[in-house]
Amino acid sequence: MANFTQHLAGFIPYSWDLLCLSLLGFVCATLCGVAVAKRLQNSEANSGDDVRVVLGATLTLLGLVIGFAFSMAINGYNTRQANEATEATAIASVFARTDLLASEDANILRQTLSQYLDQRLLFYTASNNNEQLAALERASTLLKHDAWNTTVHGTLSQQNPISAFVLAGMADLLNSYERTSAGWHSQIPTAAWSLMAMLSVFCNILIGYSASTRGHRGLLLVFPLVIAISLAIINDIDIPGHGVIHISPDNLMRVANSLTHP
Repeated sequence: MANFTQHLAGFIPYSWDLLCLSLLGFVCATLCGVAVAKRLQNSEANSGDDVRVVLGATLTLLGLVIGFAFSMAINGYNTRQANEATEATAIASVFARTDLLASEDANILRQTLSQYLDQRLLFYTASNNNEQLAALERASTLLKHDAWNTTVHGTLSQQNPISAFVLAGMADLLNSYERTSAGWHSQIPTAAWSLMAMLSVFCNILIGYSASTRGHRGLLLVFPLVIAISLAIINDIDIPGHGVIHISPDNLMRVANSLTHP
């Protein structure tokens, strides 16, 4: 799982790519079911009831697996949204506490925090470029280390409980950054994706077989399209920083606006 998470963006398509590829694969699976039905129509004329029983059970299992995967993806998305709000609160809190430090240290810390806030905004709004995201991560790491060193220097120079209050706020900022980094990955394991893909293909084959024998030609396109859209949306929600659905840094933007126009 660790290797999968590290190289996830290297071989999984996103958004429209996944939708088109999965739709093409499911349509081909449906057509295979139609071909099998035509070949076996005369020799197994009474097998329709058995196929419908297997199809119903398989569709139920597929629905449960997709629902479970969607729930996992939504939980991860909500966690990332909460982490973004926590980051914004921590940055605003430390910025307000800079007044408790000496004037020189306070000015340096404010400049560092402003640069750090800009980097965090870029991180959430960056395009789907892994190299750019890695560069933003490195820049954020350097800036938060500079902010910590400045806070420690200011606290040691004054050595009173009030200045230590700034240090506690900076510790919360570092913790919020680590929580965001820890939650910035896919929540659905490889085995779940493999099971969904296998069940989807198998269901489309059975749909093709059943629709061909009963004359329901509309199912040959409707069912593959519905499953392809479902998997594409789950993939978009589950993998952060890629696809159409993103975490919007509304709270960080609000903090940035309040610092610019207090």
